[in-house]
Amino acid sequence: MQKIYILLALIAAISALDIDYFILTQNNTGPQFRSRPVLQCYPAHLTNYPRCFVASGANFSTSNTIGNFFNDVWEMAIDIDSRTVSWHKLGGVAPSEASGAFHQFWKYNLTAIAMVAGLNGFTPVGFPVCQSNNIVVYDFVNQAYQLITPINSYIWTNFTAGACGVYESNVYCFGGFNCTNFTDIPRMWTRYNMKTNTLTLLNSTGLSNVPARHHSSVICIHEEGRCIIGSGDLFAGGTLDQWLSYDIASDTITILNTTNTPQNTQYISIDSAQVWKVYTNNTYAVVNDKKKMLLIGGDNASGISGTSNTIRYLGQFNRNNLKFKKFDSTGLYTIKQEYLKNIPKVRHNDNDDDNETCFHWIEFGGFEENASTPLTYPNKVVLYESCKDD
Repeated sequence: MQKIYILLALIAAISALDIDYFILTQNNTGPQFRSRPVLQCYPAHLTNYPRCFVASGANFSTSNTIGNFFNDVWEMAIDIDSRTVSWHKLGGVAPSEASGAFHQFWKYNLTAIAMVAGLNGFTPVGFPVCQSNNIVVYDFVNQAYQLITPINSYIWTNFTAGACGVYESNVYCFGGFNCTNFTDIPRMWTRYNMKTNTLTLLNSTGLSNVPARHHSSVICIHEEGRCIIGSGDLFAGGTLDQWLSYDIASDTITILNTTNTPQNTQYISIDSAQVWKVYTNNTYAVVNDKKKMLLIGGDNASGISGTSNTIRYLGQFNRNNLKFKKFDSTGLYTIKQEYLKNIPKVRHNDNDDDNETCFHWIEFGGFEENASTPLTYPNKVVLYESCKDD
């Protein structure tokens, strides 16, 4: 039986998939006006509540200029039962590389977030100014930053707006654009090994058949030994509505023959439902749910600044049959340049119950735009809940 929650803020449900979504009540004021910030979520492995962290981001004052860049970090303490969130600003002296938006980012370990290659300004003629290729690691327990320069860091020079996924100690990153000439970088496909601190430019089988794109997504599925690479948009205009699969063992990229694929929609963000097995030596293993991959977006990209109208895509991707399914999103804000992240469930040993009943995702950041009105920032936190049938 589908649960029905009565909230003053919002009541909404998607039938047939048992997905509910709620605009959370914020107990205090958190980060405001954030476009394309870093967003990472962690299970309740250190506390009795799940936590998400928001870092950096930008305030676009109009379609063509930047109002402000941020380099701070906020903790989002989430009470799923009461549908509330409490904000806490964290400390630490941020390096210049932490300032900006559109960073590539990933979970560095159980207590830290990594980010690299942010955008933090524009030249007088409109070209982006991008950060260095140093990796910024923020430990949210010790509230401290660390800068890491990878071996072969030149590969990540002067670009931004790629996306990353983690498979064991490797971070796979795809896409991005060149900050010198404002064009998509052909076949920007890299692997960063966190243990050896080595960055490698990959030349995987099938990569030559894949067009360049930015604002993409990468989700690595440990049990299947592969990564899913999402669609993206193009500086030439419009979107590349194409999804890929990367087989890690054979180092091969395949273009997926998906159905009901989202069309003309950029800034799609997707994340799978996860369970983390947390061990006593402070390591963890990831178990991905076989079907639950939620995605949101974005913007029906025209490729021309000031003319793109924000839309709302909400749906599911089944990576077994490669089908997308779109759902009604009535009642939700239509925003773009937001992020969606799963809040992992946690098990402390292999004997814990595998029968997870509900999974949750958090959405934050972004703004609304259409061709005739200024940008508006909802500053909302949206919780998505997917439960198994009772």
